Amino acid sequence: MKIKVWKLLGALLFMVVELSAIIAVCAVEVTDTIIMEFYGGYYGLAYDSAKGEIFVTNVDFNSVYVISDINNTVVATIPVGNQPYGIAYDSGKGEIFVADHGADSVSVISDNTNAVVANITVGSQPSAVAYASDKGEVFVANYNSSSISVISDSTNTVVANIPVGSQPCALAYDSNKGEIFVGHATGNQVLVISDSTNEVVANVTVENQPLSLVYDSGKAEIFVANYN
Repeated sequence: MKIKVWKLLGALLFMVVELSAIIAVCAVEVTDTIIMEFYGGYYGLAYDSAKGEIFVTNVDFNSVYVISDINNTVVATIPVGNQPYGIAYDSGKGEIFVADHGADSVSVISDNTNAVVANITVGSQPSAVAYASDKGEVFVANYNSSSISVISDSTNTVVANIPVGSQPCALAYDSNKGEIFVGHATGNQVLVISDSTNEVVANVTVENQPLSLVYDSGKAEIFVANYN
């Protein structure tokens, strides 16, 4: 199975959603629409809380776009490696890590200059990225290598490679437990990796093809989207 990248035949519309409570009833509405300049497959999103900016990968144009959350406009376009997929914000370094799926590498972007400051070789077809804040490390899911690369953000070098299941394509970091959850494009397993030992410590059975994960810090739970 290949990871599906959804494309629009026109400009991509980013829907900015505002939540408002009215007499204990939550109302959800679109407050703005951001029209992107280029067509293509917009795949990954990361929020830079220090700068108030959103970073968006474009698989077809080998670029990352920077959107200001003040005026919801594109303020920079950054060339990166071939087929950028996953992306994560490193708050400790003020850097953005981008999985260049077609280049077997990770591009590191400084949020001060909006320029690539390092390129790191990882496994085959990196697809997802997660930042482990307590370790100062970035975890990268290598789709075609059945592995996770661990990058030190102080040296921008790979410090460990962890074997996992076939076609890892989704990551979520549990900051409370110091664990990385790994979803795969095949099967029905989510693996749990300790960021202290870089070893698999648990294997959780879910539904088929867990392609997306997110950590809920308030509930200490992981939500899993099962594709099939």
